[in-house]
Amino acid sequence: MSEENEDVSAVEEWSDISAIDILILVLIFGFVCWIIWSKYFRKDETKVRTLSLSIPKAGGGIVSRSFLERAQSGGHRVVLFYGSQTGTAESFASRVAKECKGLGLTAFVYDPEDCDDWDQLAQFRDMSHSIGEVLTVFCIATYGVGDPTDNSIEFVDWLKSTDVDLSGLNFAVFGLGNKTYEFYNEIGRIVDKRLEHLGARRLCPRGEGDADGNIEDDFLKWKEVFTNSVIKTFEIDPDEIGQFVGRDYDVVYHSNEELDQLQLYTGEPHRLHSFEKQNPPYDAKNPILAEITSVRELHTGGGRSCLHMELNISGAKMKYHAGDHMALCVQNERQLVESLGRRLSIDLDQVVSLNAKDEMATKKHPFPCPCSFRTALTHYLDLTSLPKTHLLKELANHASEPCEKNRLLELTEGSEEGRKKYQEFILDAQ
Repeated sequence: MSEENEDVSAVEEWSDISAIDILILVLIFGFVCWIIWSKYFRKDETKVRTLSLSIPKAGGGIVSRSFLERAQSGGHRVVLFYGSQTGTAESFASRVAKECKGLGLTAFVYDPEDCDDWDQLAQFRDMSHSIGEVLTVFCIATYGVGDPTDNSIEFVDWLKSTDVDLSGLNFAVFGLGNKTYEFYNEIGRIVDKRLEHLGARRLCPRGEGDADGNIEDDFLKWKEVFTNSVIKTFEIDPDEIGQFVGRDYDVVYHSNEELDQLQLYTGEPHRLHSFEKQNPPYDAKNPILAEITSVRELHTGGGRSCLHMELNISGAKMKYHAGDHMALCVQNERQLVESLGRRLSIDLDQVVSLNAKDEMATKKHPFPCPCSFRTALTHYLDLTSLPKTHLLKELANHASEPCEKNRLLELTEGSEEGRKKYQEFILDAQ
């Protein structure tokens, strides 16, 4: 009788345990098993995460995505990092790189998004023993409400939290922002302050460009100070300045026989055939082809227009968050492209590729290649914005008339007189 009572009691005790209790016990058991496996049986993956990634190189081999390895292998003395959302900071970095090359200093532009080990900045001091002083330049924009650009988030987070010793590192900063926002040039100021705090040596005062004003003029004023500081620090002979500038890209003309074997871009900003097969997520490199369903003028005045536009993004799996904005990928007008083609005496249907002369460059082409001249002029090149001074300087190198060449060079001078002429002849003439 006592055994039966014990069995009944045991059944009653088990009946009090609910399904939730059993689930909790299973989860606890699984968690304990995971801890034991992670500690004693899991393979060490830490080293895998810290290895420098590599990308394919034209003609075979690989190009390291480590900025330190690339600087060491190429003997580069200037490395330019950019934090860019719309391309302006990247453009400025490229122009500074070309300026440095004109001074006889090998330089390259690097996307912070490609880096997986920012502690490598501390190792630049060791390079100075073999190739001389090394300089890092940061052209970095502030985006949104005092935030870093998408491609510089990890760098800024690292810079804010690290305590690595950067003594022996030379740096210069040009920040981009907009004074209509509360946190004007916040990221540029943070980068400048933190680099100094970690022991790096500032080459020249930080520059700040205001997108609500004349950011080109802001950049030119800073670049003049920067260039003079570089000449002094690197002890450059003034007589040799400008003798080292060359083309960044080689033009390859593809024959009709090659076309069947080529994958041609037709306007896609990044992924081939992305316009034919649309897949989310959508961003600047993968824009959505959205139908414009409504357009109406809200008001006009002061020579400006304000449009209300509605676009159909149903099925795009996109959600609006406060502060979001929309960017448009525009095309140049067909008549303008045709006119420019006639002016340049080129066959607009000729397929070409622009390939970087530097085999170690991570950016192999200035825009998606191969493509036709027509595609490049329609989708990839800005034909209507006012020409910047660096473009005028490039045009001067190809001017056949001495008087026209001198006139163009006058507009590119960094002096006060040169900026005044540029303002009058280019900006005020629009």
